[in-house]
Amino acid sequence: MKTIYEQVKELSLPIIQNYHNDLLQWDKKSIESNPKIRFLHFTGNTGTNLIWLLPLKEFGFDKSKYQNQYEYYKKCKTVIGLAITLVKMMPQVNRKKLILYFDGKKLRTINQQKAEEIAEDYERTLRDEVELENYL
Repeated sequence: MKTIYEQVKELSLPIIQNYHNDLLQWDKKSIESNPKIRFLHFTGNTGTNLIWLLPLKEFGFDKSKYQNQYEYYKKCKTVIGLAITLVKMMPQVNRKKLILYFDGKKLRTINQQKAEEIAEDYERTLRDEVELENYL
């Protein structure tokens, strides 16, 4: 059975004309180091972009480390919305030929609209996790 990275490589490599190291070096290291973390992977002629859908705890946002609740929410706000912003930028930076989604178990090919839906759901999850609705 192929690893998740091997599956990504098999699908993406034929598309890339320049900047193969995006896939062969950086994506390989990242994906193999984080085998259960969800991600969106975008491929175009000029390389790849990997967008991690990390749980909030992976950002190091531990409430107990902040002097007050406001500072905690302010820090969390810096990442909420970043995934959807990056996903919406992908067509403009020529990363639209192949879009892959790894849900933590299975890799599948999706379209731009589905990638945006996944990123929006991820953003909602983060917002719910830190109860930001009352603070934004």
